[in-house]
Amino acid sequence: MRFILLLWLLAAASSANTFTPVVDDLAKIDFSSPPSMFEATIKSHGSSLPTIMYKANGKGPHPTVVLLHGFPGNEKNLDLAQSYRRAGFNVIFFHYRGAWGAEGEYGIGNQLADTASVIQLIRDGKFPQSEFIDKNKITLVGHSLGGFNALYSGMHQKTACTLAIAPTDLGGAVANLVDIDEVLGNPYLSHPLLPLKGYSFVDAVKEAKANLTAFHLAPQMGKFKQQPLMIIQGKQDVFKAGELVIISPKDSNNLAQQAINNGAKKATYLELEGDHVFSWNRIKLAKETTHWLQQNCM
Repeated sequence: MRFILLLWLLAAASSANTFTPVVDDLAKIDFSSPPSMFEATIKSHGSSLPTIMYKANGKGPHPTVVLLHGFPGNEKNLDLAQSYRRAGFNVIFFHYRGAWGAEGEYGIGNQLADTASVIQLIRDGKFPQSEFIDKNKITLVGHSLGGFNALYSGMHQKTACTLAIAPTDLGGAVANLVDIDEVLGNPYLSHPLLPLKGYSFVDAVKEAKANLTAFHLAPQMGKFKQQPLMIIQGKQDVFKAGELVIISPKDSNNLAQQAINNGAKKATYLELEGDHVFSWNRIKLAKETTHWLQQNCM
């Protein structure tokens, strides 16, 4: 009988030790405060933004990921949100002003300001369901232009951790463009994107050109001296608009190296097989980013 009990305990311990939040459901739920999804509307600069929060298991307060979508945000990465929640993080997802039905006008500057508004609401304890949020453990995770947003906001808002997935150094890309008129004169790129209120790719280039110093991330990466930073990039992801290279492994690696060369002690760069949205490697993306978050941001 004791032998059977010992085997059962060993099996239970082994099962607990092999829990993988990317592919395993939680073995035990705290039904006094179970995992939940809350819908809310928050205000940023007078405009209403649709927001959801995936609350982690238990009362917390829990470390919290603010998940930032790209341009225009067709890939929302909510599969990653579920993995991060099973790993013990709340995840907050919102739409910027002028995006996907949110009030106000879209713009890159407005996107950055909206992210700052969300962070400030959390720190002030005024974000919906804030009793479940550890306001001192805010992590930014962003994809594509959301990766640019995460890096910019992480260095300026001094969050606990920053994770950028296939980011663009938009200011650097525009600064290196030889013939900007080729992009500005492209009628296809001038057409407003449907999810964004009257805003096109050309508008983004114009806004970046007007804010080159602020939007050029590489020279600013030394601001990540102490904060854990991860940049993850797909090897097959070279995103171009005409001659304008927006995203590439070379550029993402340069961002990480600029951080390391300027004193960042906790910076990580990782390349995986994958296109811009890791179409054939989502599980690997989830495993790598979830593990990094668990090791650095809890």
